[in-house]
Amino acid sequence: MKPVLCDPFPTGFAPVPVDGCAICTELGARQRKARDAGNQSALTDANVLLRRHVRQAHGS
Repeated sequence: MKPVLCDPFPTGFAPVPVDGCAICTELGARQRKARDAGNQSALTDANVLLRRHVRQAHGS
């Protein structure tokens, strides 16, 4: 049975990868993999890394 995942970023608030950016694509894949596996710790890590990257690299 798949664990129930409590995503700390409700739909619409999770960081979103920027199209065409290889780093965003990789971090977005980590985010999806963690969410699909029900791994809350990995999902939080991926969200933090993606949000930080988007702010630093893309200014948003």
